[in-house]
Amino acid sequence: MTTSSKTQLKLPASPERVLAALTSEAFLIERDAAQGAISVVVEEPERTEAKLVQRVTATQHVRGLTGIDKTKTEEAVTTLTWDLPARRATWTYQGPHGDRVTVQGTIALRAEGDDGTCLDETFTITFHAPLVGPKIEALVIAEMAKGFPAYERVVRRHVDAALRG
Repeated sequence: MTTSSKTQLKLPASPERVLAALTSEAFLIERDAAQGAISVVVEEPERTEAKLVQRVTATQHVRGLTGIDKTKTEEAVTTLTWDLPARRATWTYQGPHGDRVTVQGTIALRAEGDDGTCLDETFTITFHAPLVGPKIEALVIAEMAKGFPAYERVVRRHVDAALRG
């Protein structure tokens, strides 16, 4: 089974400024730090006028069903592939659970009014295990929802900075 969620933010900046904020290294580092990463490395294996590929490697303490184990760390890699002219991205997440879990999503920016942007995001998880898969998916979606306010604060802070700079 697959479980999905969608979020939407309305931002008081042009799509170009929002795109610049969301693709900045500073944003990607702060985004993952706000979700518990203890170190973040951002690489750009490809950048052209039409396409941007970013690989974000985050190290965090091990999270399990019983909570966070601060004696161990694990690494996860999120790869974002941006269609820059369309202001759309697809992303994949490769975590410590390997092929047992598929996590992916989309990001889309569209003009909203005279100088605003609507940021639409999707998040999809598939835990490839009979019986327990849907339960684990629901837990992950619930954790993502809990982390959304912190993510939104980071987005708004970087969009505000893009407006000032």
